[in-house]
Amino acid sequence: MKILSLILLFSCCALNAQNVEGFWKRVHKKTGSTQCVISIYKYQDKYYGRIIGTFNANGKMKENLYTPEDRAEKVSGSPYYCGMDLLWDLKKNGSKYRGKIVDPRSGKVYDAVIWNKEGNLIVRGELFFVGKNEVWYPLEKGDFPSSFRTPDPIQFIPSPH
Repeated sequence: MKILSLILLFSCCALNAQNVEGFWKRVHKKTGSTQCVISIYKYQDKYYGRIIGTFNANGKMKENLYTPEDRAEKVSGSPYYCGMDLLWDLKKNGSKYRGKIVDPRSGKVYDAVIWNKEGNLIVRGELFFVGKNEVWYPLEKGDFPSSFRTPDPIQFIPSPH
């Protein structure tokens, strides 16, 4: 019985380690402060990444998808940063997910590969197999202001670029 319990426990942990859905934060490498929060959500068997909120240099939420302010002017259609899907059409391929990613500052679109590694999300933008990895961290309690109403990603519908 103990062996069966251990097998189930490790199986659940292994499945959870592969999960990319949820809220993730992009952290500034030098300061350690949160720059933005992204929700990875599933819609019709594909995965998308939507910017939920951006933060200022002091770590305070600057804007969010309920009250967007700044626009990604170099992205087609000049969408607001908050509420914009910067990852789209991600399909599971083994333990990784492949699709597209846009750099909101430049408007350039790249191939994307994401995967969960030890509880963190590795996000890779590629151009002809040359790319750059970023580590996104799971959202922690207190990362959103207490007055912020956390969105339900089940309600999200992808927005085309």
